[in-house]
Amino acid sequence: MSVRRIATIYLKELREICRSSGLIFVMIVLPAVVYPLMIFYTGETTEGEKSRLDAAVCPVSVVGAKLLPGLRECLAEDELISVVEGEMDGVGEDCRLVVRVERQPDLFASGYSNFSVSLLYDSTDKYSRRALERVAPLIDDFRRELTYERLDRAGVSPDAVEPIRISRANVATNEKITGSLMGDLIPFVLIIFVISGSMQISVDITAGEKDRKTIQTLLMTPAKRSEIALAKIMVSATAAFVCCSVNLLSIAGAFCLLPSSAGLLKGFSVSLQSILACLAVLLPFVLFVSSLLVALGFAAKNQVEAGIFTMPVVVGGMAGAISASSADLSSLGIAQAFVPVYGTALSVKMIFMSQCSLAFILSGIAANLAFALALGFAAARLFSSESIAFSGVSDLVVSFLRAGSAGKAEGGGKDAEPSGPPPALKGGGRRQK
Repeated sequence: MSVRRIATIYLKELREICRSSGLIFVMIVLPAVVYPLMIFYTGETTEGEKSRLDAAVCPVSVVGAKLLPGLRECLAEDELISVVEGEMDGVGEDCRLVVRVERQPDLFASGYSNFSVSLLYDSTDKYSRRALERVAPLIDDFRRELTYERLDRAGVSPDAVEPIRISRANVATNEKITGSLMGDLIPFVLIIFVISGSMQISVDITAGEKDRKTIQTLLMTPAKRSEIALAKIMVSATAAFVCCSVNLLSIAGAFCLLPSSAGLLKGFSVSLQSILACLAVLLPFVLFVSSLLVALGFAAKNQVEAGIFTMPVVVGGMAGAISASSADLSSLGIAQAFVPVYGTALSVKMIFMSQCSLAFILSGIAANLAFALALGFAAARLFSSESIAFSGVSDLVVSFLRAGSAGKAEGGGKDAEPSGPPPALKGGGRRQK
């Protein structure tokens, strides 16, 4: 195997990719320009809608307010709650929430009446949900005050009824919270960008060359089939790595420009060791994905068929990344590092969440290298076959099925061929003559 020939083919394929304006647009221009604009526009729109929702005045109707004197006044103390006059049972634009008060049967001889309060809202209306969020704590405070008032009249201290008061305090730092968020998001983004970046190039330099009839020119060179396959895998891996890097940088820049992300990213930092560890995990995975997609591209007859072959790779990558985002890092085993895609996503998640397991990460790297080596060998074998190199696996399967059906038909015809009249009929014919 000649390194010089591999490098020559590698540089030749890269030059052809650079000449293709469509691939450059999809790989560099689109993520560098369009994605940040989309994220910025979406973030600003969401933030503006949230501001309008927080500042909106919610009309609320109280049905049976006479049963609980002071309830209407308690709700009216909130400036963003407007208690409508009269009683309205329906939820709509004029009334976002209905507070219905009903008297319950007196089960105890305490002299006090018991009530039930029902909150009627529309879960599909964001303003109705916002009204529920504002009214529910107010009614809970009103209930507590009424309880304390009754206890005071009875001469009972409220502490005797409520001996325990529960309070919550989040001890996680802002850096830890953001690291957990990035640990769930970054692996999914990395895997999708690696697969999408490698898939476009892999299909173009394999099945695309079959469509353009340019693969015959490459086969006339002194380079071996294995050298050509290896060079194409390296080209696909380079494109995937560049595409992933550009997408990540553009998304990170877009989030840093968003005013709403200033509080979220406060105190969050990524060390150089984490970046190097992430690259060490990502590079073997890039080789594995590129080898798989190049092998599928060689097996396909044309670009349409290659798109069908590579679609399960996209679905499998998304499934593995989504499964890793909900995985618990404290209960992982070394065997899970050998699962394709899933193990890589878990390794990246460990790095960002600062819960690295060296044995797990090294096992995942070794697994991806082994997968890449096996798939690279399979790609070279597929490309070495003349019939597959110029047509595809589907033509071989169809030819095999046709040959099998033709053989059965031919065998059935021989069995059904008549062997002539019986001897008795032959002899009888001579005697008649």
